[in-house]
Amino acid sequence: MAFTFTRITNTDTPIPNDTENFAGFGYYIDFTDFSDLMGPAINDSGGIAFLGRNSENQTGIYTYIDGFNVVADTNTLIPDNPIPDETDTFVSFLPPTINNNGNVAFTGILAFNDFGIPTLFDTGIYTNIDGLNRVVDISTPIPGSTETFDSLSLFATLNDNGNVAFSGISYNDEDSFPTISSEGIYTNIGGINLIADTNTPIPGETDNFESLGFVSINNNETVALTGYNSNFFPAIYSYSEGDLTAIENHFIAPVLNNNDEIVFNSGYGILTNIGGINLVADINTSIPDGIGNFTGFTSEVFDPFNSIESDAYSINDNGKVAFVGVGTNEQQGIYTNLNGILEKVVDRNTLLDGKTIKDLAFGPKGLNENQIAFTALFTDGTEGIYVATNTPTLPPPTPETVPEPSMILGLIVLGSLILGGTRKFKH
Repeated sequence: MAFTFTRITNTDTPIPNDTENFAGFGYYIDFTDFSDLMGPAINDSGGIAFLGRNSENQTGIYTYIDGFNVVADTNTLIPDNPIPDETDTFVSFLPPTINNNGNVAFTGILAFNDFGIPTLFDTGIYTNIDGLNRVVDISTPIPGSTETFDSLSLFATLNDNGNVAFSGISYNDEDSFPTISSEGIYTNIGGINLIADTNTPIPGETDNFESLGFVSINNNETVALTGYNSNFFPAIYSYSEGDLTAIENHFIAPVLNNNDEIVFNSGYGILTNIGGINLVADINTSIPDGIGNFTGFTSEVFDPFNSIESDAYSINDNGKVAFVGVGTNEQQGIYTNLNGILEKVVDRNTLLDGKTIKDLAFGPKGLNENQIAFTALFTDGTEGIYVATNTPTLPPPTPETVPEPSMILGLIVLGSLILGGTRKFKH
């Protein structure tokens, strides 16, 4: 197997509706040290959604669908702005997702808060379906409560029906040190609806959820989520048609495809629930075209004051998976089982546009049927977004059988006899 690489954009590409080129493809949050390289999202038609920024670290949400398009940037007015006294426009963004209709959903940052306040910034989740629209923000009432959301998912998830699933939190403001009042998973199907929160009993147990996290939604309106019990042991759950079902204990961060198949993380490996719990790769797996075994499945060290862990994995509707893997001696790459075996897509030994890779970023919507979209940071400080297309290597053609020289001589003699006999018969 081989992959062919297509550059979508890089730091020589002009920013749409701007006077300069892109300076990077990740988020940057002003007055903090929060910054990171982020992977793009790709749909089944090869449409791309990504986060880009300029030299002044002003960010925007962009698509590449028949050319570059601006979805929203820091000049964009906030729809249904909940804080008009503080700002009129977005101040920053987190990475978008894209569906097969070319629609985009994203988390927009509305304002930054002082340290000591429970949330570092005020956010809302938005789509560009029929124009830029708010899905939920900090003024939205929590279902069954008199409170509004204080914090929302950092990464939006969107299906082809235009529906979004997200996590939301509210805090007890009266406490000297604010504590969580409620935390839950919600969708916007027919309005904001609760899937599960900290008042929801854990399936098969007597306790309620202590915390809930990473969420994914597919075209069947199935929602997958991570839930934690009172001991903060995680498990993966699936919600469909009113039923909340436990999938597997001790795993986190599920990503769904449209067949209700899930890829998830054990902390030591990448697994799926296809036909039971199946291993894709773990720390006992040899690195394809690398040295030794994988040592982990994120290139980032968790640091809540400097970055948001974003390396991920993705599953397509054929049940195939792609993921970021790392190894000793700073090995890092993106790997896949698209062709039925675990193979390398790209790593730090891969030259792109003649440049050496320093870092890679890949997201939960980075894989379609045959393509993998990712972001690369190069050793010269430039960045680019690329699509790797799977081009299976065809077996060499079967060579035609060449007769031995003695056989050729025999055929010549036989032919001469036949021709000679024919001439004699005519006489």
